[in-house]
Amino acid sequence: MAGQEPLNTYFEEAQEDEGGVTEHRFEEPGYLRKLLPSSASLYGEAYANLVEDQYKFIVPNLTYWKRSPNFFPYYMRTAPYGCLLYGLVEAALGVVNQTWISFPAAMELEGIVMDWLGQILSIPEQFQTFNARGELTGGGGVLENASGHAIYFTLVSAQRRALVKLREEHPELTDRDILSRMVAYTSDKVDLHALAGCPLPAHLIVHGVKSDDLGRLSCGDLVEAIAKHRATGRFPVYIMASLCLPNTFACDNIQEIGPLARQNKLWLHVYGSRTASSFVSSRWRAPMKGIEGSVTR
Repeated sequence: MAGQEPLNTYFEEAQEDEGGVTEHRFEEPGYLRKLLPSSASLYGEAYANLVEDQYKFIVPNLTYWKRSPNFFPYYMRTAPYGCLLYGLVEAALGVVNQTWISFPAAMELEGIVMDWLGQILSIPEQFQTFNARGELTGGGGVLENASGHAIYFTLVSAQRRALVKLREEHPELTDRDILSRMVAYTSDKVDLHALAGCPLPAHLIVHGVKSDDLGRLSCGDLVEAIAKHRATGRFPVYIMASLCLPNTFACDNIQEIGPLARQNKLWLHVYGSRTASSFVSSRWRAPMKGIEGSVTR
């Protein structure tokens, strides 16, 4: 198969070099524009030539995330073999999984599989689509392209939920005024890749709360920040706690943060993409204590 041999060589070099291929051969931004034509060709080109160009100009400047120890905290398993096979099936079937009517089987399968995952991780039934008796809970899980997308959707949901209540409490303010005063909280150690691909909702203020000596979000400083913002006319609406940040491996104490969020009527989202797979084993679930106090996770 065209393109397979260079790909095999690429993986072999990565393993032999223990990730050394992550060293980019082209250091200057804009390098690719100098190497490729300034406009698209009017005629087709042999596939073999395209593959050659790919491994000549593109691959040498990739950041190798798959098996390199230099990127252990990030996404080592973004394309396991099973996902590659499913990608072929999905492309062949032309899956457009947007609403139930656009692909009923996919939408229903998503809910079922997410419930399976919730059971495996011992997630409380309130977060699953159906409880053990087969009854709808009002909860349920969905699959997103990245954790940043999940954060974005929970931020927007928190905004909209708070907006309904704040309209009644402050009829003198416009929606724009209310939205511009909303505040979300997270640890000042939160890794940037958690928000990568997460365009922050318009007007939202994100406040980084000081971390304690263990790198966890400090509940004392969180309480102080919420009180300070309310005193100045701001509207706290959202907290993002983290279970094992990729850059610090710290786990926020959601047993303390959960009650604090409920007391202040804030949306609590628990970000845990780094450690979710480890929670399959019950011996590693201690950081999950208090997860029932979150709104989303």
